[in-house]
Amino acid sequence: MYYDGITRSGIKHKMYSIGVGYIIIPSQVDRDFFIAECFAKETVSMMTEDGAIRHDLKIDKDTIQRIQFPEQGKLGSVIVYVVHFNKNVPIIVGVLNNGNQTQNLHEHEFKIQKTFGNNTVVISGRSDTGEINISSLGGSNGGNLTINLSNNNKDCEFNVNVKGDVNVTADGLTTIDSKGGIKLGHDTYKSMVLGEYLQSWMQDLITQINAITVPTAFGPSGVPINATAISNLVSNLNTNYKNLLSIVSKTE
Repeated sequence: MYYDGITRSGIKHKMYSIGVGYIIIPSQVDRDFFIAECFAKETVSMMTEDGAIRHDLKIDKDTIQRIQFPEQGKLGSVIVYVVHFNKNVPIIVGVLNNGNQTQNLHEHEFKIQKTFGNNTVVISGRSDTGEINISSLGGSNGGNLTINLSNNNKDCEFNVNVKGDVNVTADGLTTIDSKGGIKLGHDTYKSMVLGEYLQSWMQDLITQINAITVPTAFGPSGVPINATAISNLVSNLNTNYKNLLSIVSKTE
C-alpha cells in the first residue's frame, strides 16, 4: 500500500509514523559514559508518550547538539521522531521546548544557547539591526572565550576590520604577549621602549650624570652643584612610573 506524505495514522503492529517522546538515560548504566557514547554514535534512548522505551535510536546531527540529557530516572528534552516505514524504527529529527521554556526570539533573530547549572553560552544575531552577540556567562567558574588559529607554516592571521572605533573594556589586567613585536599607528611605525627597561636606563643615566667630575688645573672637580636636584629626578621617575602602572597595581 502506498501512502502519500506523512501521517500520524498507524498501521497494525507498527508505531505511529510520527510522534513525540522524551530523552532518557537507562538506570543501569554509567551516566557520563552513556552520554559520551550517544555523542560518539549519534544515538539516544527515548520514552514515547505511551511509555514505550526504545534504545540506540538514530538522531539528527543538529538535534543531538540541542537536547538536554536528564538525570537517571527523569525525563530530558521533548523530541520529535518519524518512523522508518519498512524497518518500523524511530528516527529523531527535532527537539521541542518544554512547557516552561522559551527562547524569547524576535523576528529576524536567531539564537543558539546551551545552559548547564549557572553557566550559559549564547550566540545570537539580528539581521534587522546588523548585530551578532557572543556571550559566555559563568557562575563561580566559566566565562571564557578562546580562539585558536594554527597551521604548519605558522603564518596564520587574525584580522579585525572596523570602519569606526574599537573598544576593549576589562575589569582586570589586559595582556598582549607577542614574540614578533607590536606595531601601533597607521602606515608609519615607530619603536617603543618597554617601561621597565626605560626606567632602569634612565636611573643609570641620572646616577652617572650626578657623579660627573672633570679634570681641572687644581685636580678633579667636585660633583655638580645641582646634584641634589639631579638626585630628585630619580625619585620623581619612580613616582611617575608607578602612576603609569596604576592599572597593573590595582590587580595585584
